[in-house]
Amino acid sequence: MDRDRKISFTVGDSMVNKVDLTAHTMTVVRNGEVARVIPVSGGEKRFKTREGIRTVLSKDGRVIMDSRTIGIPRESPDGYYDPYNWSMRETVSGEYLHAAPDNAEAFGKENVSHGCIGMSEADAKWLYGLSRVGDVIEVTGTTGKPMDHFGNGYGDWNLPWSQWLAGSEAGERPTAG
Repeated sequence: MDRDRKISFTVGDSMVNKVDLTAHTMTVVRNGEVARVIPVSGGEKRFKTREGIRTVLSKDGRVIMDSRTIGIPRESPDGYYDPYNWSMRETVSGEYLHAAPDNAEAFGKENVSHGCIGMSEADAKWLYGLSRVGDVIEVTGTTGKPMDHFGNGYGDWNLPWSQWLAGSEAGERPTAG
């Protein structure tokens, strides 16, 4: 049965992580002010990071990343099976923000990962402590495929409003005159 309901909730601080993979930086903007600019490395040319807007899906802490999950055998030259600290999942398919000490020489200089956004242990720990599930991550400067609209996390942020309205039962609402 339909009826009115009263609910309340609290909205946390605004947190937008702006990743520019051409500049190899992530600008952390909290409540409209730059909190820190972090040197990062993203996906290299064969494993490009998806372009677009997504959110932190989960804060997983220490994660063992296994190349078999993306179809690369461990014994391959591109294979891996390694633990990474301060990991926050961005996509269902396995892109994360995380500490990547094995790529330290690339931070701020080049993209060398399999699609994740890597940073120093200290920066990843700081970001992990400040972040919440739902925080926004905007990735630009990659020629990777665009973030999926549905099914790979909260990529629906990338749909233009007109597409949202076209799929809505209510359609576009008239504006007040």
